[in-house]
Amino acid sequence: MDVLYKNPLRRLRVDAQKFDYAYLKERKLYQMFGNFKLLVGDCDEGGARGLENHGTQVLLEGKPIQTMGYGSLTDLERETRWLMTLRDIEANA
Repeated sequence: MDVLYKNPLRRLRVDAQKFDYAYLKERKLYQMFGNFKLLVGDCDEGGARGLENHGTQVLLEGKPIQTMGYGSLTDLERETRWLMTLRDIEANA
């Protein structure tokens, strides 16, 4: 999961396999992907809504992770650049 900030411009990447899910406490599951879905949902509820990529939409809608369509991290990078470009176009329109 990438979290993008505008001012100052920066990107934070959360690696689902290395993230410490201890904050979930009693909600913590015995599988990483389930915990990651909870993390994404918590970030969506607690933060300012921004651009959501296809993967985020899949997780928030409770669809299977396999339907994200990312073959590699490069696919996520490409989608992130595209969404940032759209955001910039809309901001300057």
